[in-house]
Amino acid sequence: QKTAWKMGHAIRELMDPGAESQPPLHGIVELDEK
Repeated sequence: QKTAWKMGHAIRELMDPGAESQPPLHGIVELDEK
């Protein structure tokens, strides 16, 4: 569960429109499990 929590927060951070480091992600985000 820790991995899912960390990934969820990382995705939210990347989709943040206020992020200064790079343009935010948008649309559908897909993720495959190992």
